[in-house]
Amino acid sequence: MRPNNLKEYKRKQQEINAKLVQRAIEHIIKIGGNLSVNNVSRTTYEIANPEKDEKGLTPAAISKNPLYKNMILKAKAEKNKQKTDNPNLMTLGDLQMQLFQERQKNQELKIKIKVLEEQLSKLSVIEKPSLIKPSLKEDCIDIRQENKELKSILKGVINVLGNLGLIENLDGNIVVSVYGNVLLKKEHINLIES
Repeated sequence: MRPNNLKEYKRKQQEINAKLVQRAIEHIIKIGGNLSVNNVSRTTYEIANPEKDEKGLTPAAISKNPLYKNMILKAKAEKNKQKTDNPNLMTLGDLQMQLFQERQKNQELKIKIKVLEEQLSKLSVIEKPSLIKPSLKEDCIDIRQENKELKSILKGVINVLGNLGLIENLDGNIVVSVYGNVLLKKEHINLIES
């Protein structure tokens, strides 16, 4: 089998298996069972449809594949959602699950940021110079307008990051919560607020 065909086969097989694992999880939740790798594995053997090229998955196959494992962990977290609403009822496992979910959200945000950075890099920030040079007064007005727009965009980005809990105010500086990197120094904050 050629490398491209093998890659396509693996992708298709993972897609089929992911749907099977999802159906197994839904079945276990429906009957009120305990979500575990072993239970999901057993259920995949019971509900697999050979006509759809589905085969049951061993516990090892599920454990080795981060996608399947994450699906089970996510379903467990959603099932235990009522516990996470009250921190006093949370066990160590619940806290670990919540940490995992936050890390997963962080990964999704990193991907979104990367996509946005790629899109921004494709945009032409500097327009081609025109043959007619604007007057100094017009140039100043344009710069002020661009300044206002950039301040507005920056405020919006900071607001969104703050709402997502990714940044915090630390000693007047705006800091990325997870990494502790300074995003905006306190002496620069008044520049965007004016």
